[in-house]
Amino acid sequence: PTLASNCYSYMFQGCTALTSAPELPATTLADYCYNEMFYGCTSLTTAPALNATELKFDCYHSMFYGCTSLTTVPQELPATDLKRSCYQAMFYGCTSLTSAPALNATTLVNNCYRSMFSGCTSLSSVTMLATDVNATDCLYSWLNNAGTKASSRTLTLASEVAYTAIVSKLPANWQQGATATTVIYPGSSSSTGE
Repeated sequence: PTLASNCYSYMFQGCTALTSAPELPATTLADYCYNEMFYGCTSLTTAPALNATELKFDCYHSMFYGCTSLTTVPQELPATDLKRSCYQAMFYGCTSLTSAPALNATTLVNNCYRSMFSGCTSLSSVTMLATDVNATDCLYSWLNNAGTKASSRTLTLASEVAYTAIVSKLPANWQQGATATTVIYPGSSSSTGE
């Protein structure tokens, strides 16, 4: 299925009693299509499968912003060709979320992960496999105030080179050497943590 621009934007915004989400089977998205769709749905516990492989501008922007009861999300976000601001603030303030969906895209674009997990205070596991992170503000505040209440944190990155490229975008509690934080590189025996 293919969606049209703005088609589900703000659809359930502020529905504080909403506990379950409808299926979202579309694989090709349009500009702003799920923008703020569940914004402020504070009783929502489970996100639907998000199978889209073709994204557009701002398509998931603030989709689950402020969903403070959200605990279950897809294991991964499968799209690898990102668009401007596509995941910006997607899970902002989801204070019950402990594990983030894997972010498998290798090349980031402007604002794509900006504030994506900001304020996710319980977050303990993040996988971000990008190697090209030069786009403007692509990781700006992406983990700001995230994982601050978690007993441990695990950050999985593509390589040590990738870590070096993004370390300035990581809060202190997500950096190598931070107490109870482990940084892992898939396919490598190298990992760091305390």
